[in-house]
Amino acid sequence: MEFVKTLYAKPLFRFRRIYDPGMAEVHQPYNPRVYWDVTPDGNIVIGFSETYEIAVYDPAKGKVFAFRHEYSPIRVTEEDKQSYFSAMNVAVLAADGTRTIRKGAPDFIIKNTTFPQLKPAFDGITVDSEGNIWVHPYQVNREAEKRFFDAFAKDGKYIGRVEISPPAEYPFSGTIIQHGYFWKIERDKDDVSRIIKYVIQMD
Repeated sequence: MEFVKTLYAKPLFRFRRIYDPGMAEVHQPYNPRVYWDVTPDGNIVIGFSETYEIAVYDPAKGKVFAFRHEYSPIRVTEEDKQSYFSAMNVAVLAADGTRTIRKGAPDFIIKNTTFPQLKPAFDGITVDSEGNIWVHPYQVNREAEKRFFDAFAKDGKYIGRVEISPPAEYPFSGTIIQHGYFWKIERDKDDVSRIIKYVIQMD
């Protein structure tokens, strides 16, 4: 594989590098990111989540068009912060060489994590088999947030909000969306993988 060219570039605040108690990169949550996917005809859909703007690029010609969508910025709450830290699992190495897992963020991570006041517009982009663009927006209701997409036609026209039927949740990766369904790899309590087909319902 050889480098051809850069289609899109954006500086991001993803990590903070620290040197005490040791060198580490501390992840910075809720900061804008670049999300992208490839369409069936080979174009690339790119969105920078600081604003709700999505652009479509031709690999040879560059930017083809872009579109915007209205949204209401959502504040980062104390509950969001506590949930983020409490979800961490940290490996602790004892003097005798034994290793244990401690739940919750250590003090040095809490100290070096900066939260923005507002969440980005979205945190994921997926393109389905027909070229429709699925964007996962943040919402006030965090439980409902896991099941909803904004759907756009391949020309950027807004189709509507789509709900993934419970008990399914937003498929962050390893998912294929085809003909009104999405296929997702899930693991059960015994860590056995299954491929499950979910229907997509329009409001």
